[in-house]
Amino acid sequence: MQKKIEGIRLLRFPLAVFVVMEHTLPHYINSDIKPITYLLFDTLLRGNNVPVFFFISGFLLFNTDVWNSNVWLGKIKRRIHTLFFPYLIWNIYAILILWIVIKGMHIMHIEDGYVFTPSLQNIFNCFWTYDGSLSGVPALPMFPINVATWYIRDLMLLCLASLLIYRALKKAAVPTLVIIAAAWLFTNLYATTSLFFFTFGAYFGIHRKTLPALSGRTAAACLALYILSAAVAWLNPELLEHDAFLYIKKINIITFLFVAFYASAHIKAPRHATFLSGASVFLFLAHQPVCGKIDKFIIHVLKPHDEIRLTAINLLSVTITVVSILVIYRLLQLYAPRTLQFLTGKNRA
Repeated sequence: MQKKIEGIRLLRFPLAVFVVMEHTLPHYINSDIKPITYLLFDTLLRGNNVPVFFFISGFLLFNTDVWNSNVWLGKIKRRIHTLFFPYLIWNIYAILILWIVIKGMHIMHIEDGYVFTPSLQNIFNCFWTYDGSLSGVPALPMFPINVATWYIRDLMLLCLASLLIYRALKKAAVPTLVIIAAAWLFTNLYATTSLFFFTFGAYFGIHRKTLPALSGRTAAACLALYILSAAVAWLNPELLEHDAFLYIKKINIITFLFVAFYASAHIKAPRHATFLSGASVFLFLAHQPVCGKIDKFIIHVLKPHDEIRLTAINLLSVTITVVSILVIYRLLQLYAPRTLQFLTGKNRA
């Protein structure tokens, strides 16, 4: 079991890199060019990674021999350090990055519609559902200002509800999973996604079941279905704009989950697996406020005029983002380990 747990912890690094790709590749392109990466990641990887994070979180939270009110209370207290403090810190970090960027644009006399307006209401919104008011550019109020931390926001709520989830899964596991799965299947809400995959992972942890361990044939079938579900949208990109794609994407996400765990159990861990596993949390939390800005800067300087160059620039932006954050992580690991522990929520078990 310990080997399996180490395997799923290692999964977090490639998943974090995929999240960086999602937040870099298609969203910051002010161009009519549709790069190769747009369809590749929208059909193959977009939206697949955070559900796996929720599954892992649910599994690890309940992977214990005893679970009662006292255990639950202890876990909640620990998550003040492991979730709540990092949540505040990394959103403050995003606010500071935004302020620095806007200040720099004004100094260089670059006008892009941004006006930094730090009212109490605007600052408060940054920590739950940011509407763009802080920068003067409207945004859909769904995520904190550091978009990636919506995962932590929802995870904190799920941890608070974990005692109820535990009791439901102990007394009526199948009906509970069916109801929550139906809510996820027939809606397109982030809340039902986080609830379903967290509860799905919790089921495996509570009932001491092994993680989705597929036979070679079943894994091959899941991989084929995963690729097929992506290929349908790849060959017919208009699907991405219609509700019909919703159900194809659900198949894509579920099969990705099983294929990811199969891979984690069978692929040999690289030499620096421990470092990469530890860096995954830092990469996940640090990337979003900077990745798009790096991408936009490179595009602004090089001004690509064709699909191949734009794709190369997108991938270069991802590489610069990941490598620079890993370097910062390593420097903190060497020279400021206590600060790093606090930033990643690892100063308490």
